[in-house]
Amino acid sequence: MKKTFNFLLFVCLVLASYGQEKTYKELPCTIYDNEEYLTGIGIAYGLKDSIASLKTLALINAQTEIHFKMEHTFKGVTEMYLNQSDNAMPESKIITAGNHIINIQVGESELICLRFSDVDKDGKISCVLAIRVKKQRQTAEESKNKSKFDKENFKKFLEEEFGKNE
Repeated sequence: MKKTFNFLLFVCLVLASYGQEKTYKELPCTIYDNEEYLTGIGIAYGLKDSIASLKTLALINAQTEIHFKMEHTFKGVTEMYLNQSDNAMPESKIITAGNHIINIQVGESELICLRFSDVDKDGKISCVLAIRVKKQRQTAEESKNKSKFDKENFKKFLEEEFGKNE
């Protein structure tokens, strides 16, 4: 459902700007995920007089992109845990708490690029912005120790984090 919504949002943005020639003083933001950061790019199109609203909409689009990336990873780890565990904690509670943590991390995103197109013949502009969120880093030793899925550590983590909310 969310993937369909994201795709439809993208299609709407493309259709809204179809046939509109846009020129930028600089290249629009081009960034990619790497080992240190997750990135998101947001686009908004509208009247020149609503620059603040366009920037907000583009930011929401970029944050949504990062949220989906983080949620996908979290669901994969959670499914792996639940398949290997005899834990009685309901999956919905784990997912809800995980989404709360993801929302906090996405809210701490850093703006790294902001571009506006020139005004087109209809008095409209495009806003393109890029944000990033730092991934958690591990030392080489931590990476070695965690190379296998550690069921007990994950179970302990979940009980500590989600037990607080009971």
